[in-house]
Amino acid sequence: MGVLGLLRLAPWRRGPWLLLRRPGVALALTAAAFVAAVPAAAAPLFLSSAQNAALHRQAAATCQWSVGVRAIIGMSWPETPAGFERLRADHLVHERRAQLRQPEGLTGPVHSLVRHTVDAQLVGRTPASPPAPANPPAPANPKVWQVDLVYRDGLNQRLHLLAGPVGNGVWLPDTVAAEQGIQVGDRLRLDANTAAQRGRTAGPYDVVVAAIYRDLRSEPDAADLCTLRDVYRGTPEQALSEEPVLPMAVLDFDGYLAAAAAMHMFAEHWVEYALADQAAPADRTPAVRAGIDQLREQIGSDEGPFLTIFPASKTFQSELERFARRADLVRQGLLPPVLPITAAGVLVGLTVVGAAALFWVVRRRQELTVLAAAGVSPGGLGLKAIVEALPAVLLGAASGAVAAWALVRFTGPSPVLSAGARPLAVLAAAAAAVTCLVLVGVVAAARCRTLADAPPPHRRLRWTGVPWELALFAAAPLAWSGLGATSTVDTGAGSTGEVAHLPARLLVVPILVIAGSAVLGGRVAVARLRRRGLRRTPARPDRLLAWRRIVRDATAAAVLAGATALPIATATYGATVTDSIRTTADAEVRMALGSDVVATLDPARPMPALPDGLARRATEVTRVDGRSLGGITVDVLAVDPATFAAGAFWDRRVDGPPLADALRALDADRSPAVVASSLVPTGESTLRLLTGDLPVRVAATRLLPGQQGGYPALLVRRDALPPQPVARRQLWVRGDPAQVRAELAAAGVPVERVTSVDELRVGALYEPVAFTFQYLVALSVFTALITVVGLLLYLESRLPGHRRGYVMLRRLGLSRRAHRSALLIELGWPVLAGLAGGLGLAVALGYGLGDALEVNPAHPPDTLVTLPWRLAGAVTLATLAVGGGAALLTHLRVRRARPSEVLRDTG
Repeated sequence: MGVLGLLRLAPWRRGPWLLLRRPGVALALTAAAFVAAVPAAAAPLFLSSAQNAALHRQAAATCQWSVGVRAIIGMSWPETPAGFERLRADHLVHERRAQLRQPEGLTGPVHSLVRHTVDAQLVGRTPASPPAPANPPAPANPKVWQVDLVYRDGLNQRLHLLAGPVGNGVWLPDTVAAEQGIQVGDRLRLDANTAAQRGRTAGPYDVVVAAIYRDLRSEPDAADLCTLRDVYRGTPEQALSEEPVLPMAVLDFDGYLAAAAAMHMFAEHWVEYALADQAAPADRTPAVRAGIDQLREQIGSDEGPFLTIFPASKTFQSELERFARRADLVRQGLLPPVLPITAAGVLVGLTVVGAAALFWVVRRRQELTVLAAAGVSPGGLGLKAIVEALPAVLLGAASGAVAAWALVRFTGPSPVLSAGARPLAVLAAAAAAVTCLVLVGVVAAARCRTLADAPPPHRRLRWTGVPWELALFAAAPLAWSGLGATSTVDTGAGSTGEVAHLPARLLVVPILVIAGSAVLGGRVAVARLRRRGLRRTPARPDRLLAWRRIVRDATAAAVLAGATALPIATATYGATVTDSIRTTADAEVRMALGSDVVATLDPARPMPALPDGLARRATEVTRVDGRSLGGITVDVLAVDPATFAAGAFWDRRVDGPPLADALRALDADRSPAVVASSLVPTGESTLRLLTGDLPVRVAATRLLPGQQGGYPALLVRRDALPPQPVARRQLWVRGDPAQVRAELAAAGVPVERVTSVDELRVGALYEPVAFTFQYLVALSVFTALITVVGLLLYLESRLPGHRRGYVMLRRLGLSRRAHRSALLIELGWPVLAGLAGGLGLAVALGYGLGDALEVNPAHPPDTLVTLPWRLAGAVTLATLAVGGGAALLTHLRVRRARPSEVLRDTG
């Protein structure tokens, strides 16, 4: 009979439906295939999610026009009236803009005209000005100040007007208007002070003040004005060089052209395109970059719409390519840690599949024995196992693929997935299903060899007596030394630097230790129970019954405890590492910055009284960088000891004395006492300032917030530091950056620049590390189904014995309450032991490997180990609920047994 004829017979034709008679076995196989398919399908989805998350987080924290493209065209305006008239007739707002083709994936364009350092002075009042009492005349010797002259599409509609507009003219910020005594209708004289250096003959340009708007520096930054942020707040280089940030004077397009013609200005024309969809998958980036290249060719061509008007320089800026390369680097860096996590998850699922196949043989032993006696070979019985397991395995694998998508979609780094990730996930789930079916057949065939009449071999290898788990411990040092790479580096042209990833050893070694500890602990527990378990005789019937069952089935109880400990230890360890790395990385950023938010204040404007809610979280700091203390370059932080601890960052887990000790040292009797960070010796010294030398005493050396650029920080009382010409007044505030910005604006704080931890975390080095452990925790939660499957197999295999025992014990007077209590104890001991062992292993590994979790050792502080108390509590409650629910459900099934049917129950 051929194979097809064999498959037409009833045992094989009806095979896929026979497993429905054994719902416990069917559910076990389904759950096991599910556990094996989830990590296999989740790996490509997670890598795609992490890549998209890295791309989108960089784009979301960056100006949208900087992510797209900005063409900066330096323009020398025509000097002759004829040339200027040609420019106005041909200007860029109309015909020239229409010649630009819309690039794919970009939206815009937005045009800006920017000119820096224009001299301005109040030269008179216009007839439209208010009467003299309310509007005093301009001084005889008008004061000259400087402004940035700016035009931008739609800018006038975005400004918050405080006065005006009246006619056409310049719009000034209220800070300049208040400082210079300017009102709407006043007349200003603008002069391009660098025109003479170009050898041109250009006169000043008079313009009327048409409106006064609220200074953008006193409001939270608006996303649609991000391009101008460096104009009205200043660039980072300006902040470091103490170069003043000029106020921004706004003109409309025609007014800007008129001023440019009069002063012969050299201006920058910005043509900016924003990214149309900042949440687009990474696989669409090449098409957008191709559109950017076409736009670059069109704008930069000598026959393009701009350079035919006048000679110009051109620069193109786009962050998209750099962001895309870094996102791809993140994906490459995640491969080393993700592969062992995925392999471990699949192996765990396959192990449960093998256990379910053995359970299938046990539950179908009578039928399989008859088939073996009829001449069916072990291979045929293995094929029968595959046929019966096929629906359950396929259902489990399909559910695993869907669960993997949901896992990454709702808990992954980003819900956006590239188009190519889904087919890879389906193929991975299909491969896992095929592997599960093959394993079911092999295990069942091997187990069915004992059902034949052939005598067993004389020499039997007792693998159960070999302590093979010691090999796992022996492999741990080898994995630690061989899997230590910590970063992936972009070495190509236009390198984006390096991206830290988790060394594979921090995943492989803990998995080896957890697995080895679970198996070794189970082996020791079994040996101890078998040797000494029967000597113990509890007095209460329920405890005696539970104890005897645990001792009799010590191996099964140990396996159940290990199945409970494995996912709990893995999930808790992953959460510990994730929280610790994130906390440490955030602490490093806050330690360097000084607090959550650092606002640099305008020295020309007074500081208002802060509201109580803001004052309790803020401290004012005077910062003077680049001074010398005993020949060592230091950054001086003049603080108020009474408020510094409220606004500065500190974490009690940081090694060393608390920050309050440093503040107490500043209040020492001998003055002026200072506290320095590393490299500065204690004792008497001299602090060299621009105003002269200041004798000081270094009272202590310790870690301090605000240490930047590798230079030591020096804390000194503010009243002990003489006024410094290059000092920066800062306000350090703790709290959510977005909320703090709003509070600063509402309080009227004169802010020049605001820097927050959110800005410094963009594209952070440690980001892929957090992604890795998010993946590990999520997979571990799904792998916790092993505990449920283990309970199911444990109870299903012992259900016939429990029925018979229940009926007999009820005849002997055992109450239902005592039997329920016995089941709770029987299941509770292994489950609680696994819970305690898993949590203990996770905590021990977290603290033991704490030093190795430091992603950026060059920046203090060291690793701040953070235990996931919420996850541990949730895991504990879930474990207790599963164990208690399984015991109560088993009791309900057992109590329905009829004495007349118990003796016919053959399992």
